[in-house]
Amino acid sequence: MLGVTVAQEAALKLKETAMLHAELFSAAEIMHSPLQMVQPGFPVLAFRPDAVSDTVAGQALERLGQTGGQVFIAQTERGHGVLPFIPSRHPLQDALVMLVSFYNMSETVARVRRQKPDKTSRLRKVTEPF
Repeated sequence: MLGVTVAQEAALKLKETAMLHAELFSAAEIMHSPLQMVQPGFPVLAFRPDAVSDTVAGQALERLGQTGGQVFIAQTERGHGVLPFIPSRHPLQDALVMLVSFYNMSETVARVRRQKPDKTSRLRKVTEPF
């Protein structure tokens, strides 16, 4: 469940800073209609804290890779297709640590797409009540 909250924030941040459409799906949801959209090279970013040993998530990620999707996984192990993060001292805090790694990546993605992540065209950094 921790990965879901991080994925929700990540999807919002990619929309805000990089102007990319991003959606959150659980591993179970991916195996339904979202799997149909994945074509070769389609980017998939999965947040999977080490505290969660979930075979459904592992099977979903394997299936996404088989479709040709470009799968990146936030995890503590380093390697190709990995968004690395250093684990916290408590597994329940790993979701927060993953976000730090993701924020660095999202800034890079935004800049590569010639966006200004700190100066969005329609959003204000401080949200005021209506």
